Amino acid sequence: MFETGNTPVRPPLRPPEQAAPQRNEPPKQTGSPDAQGPKSAPASNAHRYARRAHPRNAAQRSSKVSEVFTAAREMTTQAAHDIRRQFGEGLSREECLRLVSAFRAGVVPRRRAGRRPKPQVTAAYLDWKSGTRGVALYRKHIPGWEKHNRYHRIGEQKALMDAIRSRTRREREGAARRSRSGML
Repeated sequence: MFETGNTPVRPPLRPPEQAAPQRNEPPKQTGSPDAQGPKSAPASNAHRYARRAHPRNAAQRSSKVSEVFTAAREMTTQAAHDIRRQFGEGLSREECLRLVSAFRAGVVPRRRAGRRPKPQVTAAYLDWKSGTRGVALYRKHIPGWEKHNRYHRIGEQKALMDAIRSRTRREREGAARRSRSGML
């Protein structure tokens, strides 16, 4: 090792005239062109981590659209053209975006608000309402309950019973809300 100041420097492993070829540099031909071996596919310009379209999704996009959709799209385009012709000068971009939101709300109905109830809890709740209690309820609705140790069982039981109690409370509150709105 050679010393330069405080940091040691390694000598080059190869002399400069025998340096390895750079990545973008084609290899030097030696001998006949057939002696090089098989040629690889040309490298694409896309980055190796770039997202590519999944073949299944590409097939779905290229599938035929229905005649109903085509007619609806034509109506939508015509309505947009009419709105632009009548109100184009007076509408700002923000107002146009609000119009698009209003149109979308009219075409695509809103989903029911809130978290979707879990079907496992619903099944356990219905069994609990029908009178199943204790170990029978836990065996039926907690997968692998027999194999769990004591503390794991206690935790699973508490979680299931908390979910059932919450479901009961929500049902009671919903019934009270419906009865109050009927009275008004």
